[in-house]
Amino acid sequence: MNYIKAYSNENAVKVIAFAINFSEKITDVKVHELINQIKSNEYFKKNFSKFEDQTQFSLVFGPDGAQQQTVTVNGIILYENQLLWSLTFNSDVILITCKKYNRWKEISIGAYAHLEHLIRIIDSGINISQVTLEYLDEFEILNPSERWKNELFNFSCKYLNPNLYTLTDFWHLNQGYFIKLEGLENKLLDTININYFADQNDSFKHKLNIRTQHKLLVEPVKPISDFNYIKDCFEKMHIHSKEIFESIVHNDVLNTFARRKN
Repeated sequence: MNYIKAYSNENAVKVIAFAINFSEKITDVKVHELINQIKSNEYFKKNFSKFEDQTQFSLVFGPDGAQQQTVTVNGIILYENQLLWSLTFNSDVILITCKKYNRWKEISIGAYAHLEHLIRIIDSGINISQVTLEYLDEFEILNPSERWKNELFNFSCKYLNPNLYTLTDFWHLNQGYFIKLEGLENKLLDTININYFADQNDSFKHKLNIRTQHKLLVEPVKPISDFNYIKDCFEKMHIHSKEIFESIVHNDVLNTFARRKN
């Protein structure tokens, strides 16, 4: 590739995230109890080196207009040694992120292991209302001439607007829609966000981000203990996400990746 550089040699994935939303908020008392169990659990002590409480600020105004601020612990964030993996648990959601993507098979095994051990701790009649998978892919634009678009994009795909060929400055493309994916009972909300920008956190290098998020609305809600259902959702969303990415990016770029999200 002459005009662009993928985030890594094997793929363009900068971050992958797995999320599960609860159908109802867990009470503060229960959250505190579960946090203590997570901190004392041998699996999490072995696989994560840093535990950080997640706090929530609330402001209450009295009849006389006086303000009263309270700070409560409503969750926990776990980090592994090199900060490549993180796990967040709070009253609303479980979120697992990985910043060192290689192959889906290896990454999903790690995510499922973290998730399964956490579910064993928190499962007490909790139901889930959403399952979400998100990829953030990144390319550096080495030469911001018009040719980089021809090198990176497959312009025959349905997710790109033809006028992108003519734009010479930074731009942003965002779209969202509901679809019914084969093998999944409920509707899936796809959000595709493509952003060409100057990264102020990296010497203002020109970057192209492709963020694909797939959010499954679980109706009726399902118990969080149905782990096979959760895994099946992630597996099907992964295949769907891969198909979208490969329709956006030029085949010559895909061919440089030994194993693209496989």
